[in-house]
Amino acid sequence: MSKELTVEELREKLDEVIAALDEGESVTIVRDGQEIGVFSPSSGLRIVQKGTPYPFRGLELSGGSKELADEAVRLLIEERDYERSGKKYGL
Repeated sequence: MSKELTVEELREKLDEVIAALDEGESVTIVRDGQEIGVFSPSSGLRIVQKGTPYPFRGLELSGGSKELADEAVRLLIEERDYERSGKKYGL
């Protein structure tokens, strides 16, 4: 069995919600008629996501080329040395 509460009702009846969770009941939270989250006894609060906020979560990157990484590091070091020398700023 599942209860459905608005955000305002959740604020007012938090003790009742916790008691319902203790009894194994789920509680759905709604705002403006739209479900925004579900409390369930075992999983806590599950947020209902709109869209995909983290589109690259779980993306595995390949190791890439060591030569390319070494070149990038070399260029970064050269740029920093150039900045520190003052030549970049006309000193």
